[in-house]
Amino acid sequence: MKLLYIICFSLIFNACGSAKETATMISGTYEISTIDGLTTLPSKLTMEFNDENKMVSGFAGCNRFTGNYKTSDKKLNFGPLATTKKLCPGEGMKVEDHFLKILDQVKNYEFKNNTLYLKDEDNKTLIIANQIKISNQKTMTQNPYILEYSATTRGSFLKVTLNDNSISYQKTRGGLPSSKELNLEALSSILEKANKLELEELKNLEVPSKDHQFDGALIATLKITKNGETFQTPAFDHGNPPEEIADLVNEMLSFVEKP
Repeated sequence: MKLLYIICFSLIFNACGSAKETATMISGTYEISTIDGLTTLPSKLTMEFNDENKMVSGFAGCNRFTGNYKTSDKKLNFGPLATTKKLCPGEGMKVEDHFLKILDQVKNYEFKNNTLYLKDEDNKTLIIANQIKISNQKTMTQNPYILEYSATTRGSFLKVTLNDNSISYQKTRGGLPSSKELNLEALSSILEKANKLELEELKNLEVPSKDHQFDGALIATLKITKNGETFQTPAFDHGNPPEEIADLVNEMLSFVEKP
């Protein structure tokens, strides 16, 4: 009887360990090769899973996206995904729209031979993605935020967006944004400032001046999206943000090239 108890306990323990191992296998960066049978893709689509904080991010064909996910055994569910709002010509937008719709149908996954298979509830394969092996592996800090700073008047426009590990800025309405990849140090510095904020309190921040109400300054706002939920500040004067967000705003603006 005692021997039977030990055997049963061992089997349960090993089963739990295997389930945990299965749930963490998808961590990594993947290049998508197939979407719902479509193998000719207009650009390099990627997904990066981080099992520590259950965040997924990547490039969908035109915009970058971020959100959360849950795994249990072979089950996989994505939470709401937030994307940047860039418009792209050609097939990029069509592929992106299709890709994001397909992600909503994902319920199961399988990982074998460094390839991730995302499947629907009937176990039909919807997406095939190949894991990217990173040489000199120094994992980038995972960015759970999309940060969007905008400052506008009737004649002026500025928008700065941080998503994943890149920052972009746009100085004219309808113009093409300029973007640059952030190194680990720069990204970590911005995330450190964002992590200090009480996101629920952004809407209640006191603005130090209100010149924007009389065209004395650009109307500025900061919008932060985390795990699919968006938080936004009241309007404030560009160049004079509330104290709580001043360091973050100023660092984001430091990447905007001066004319």
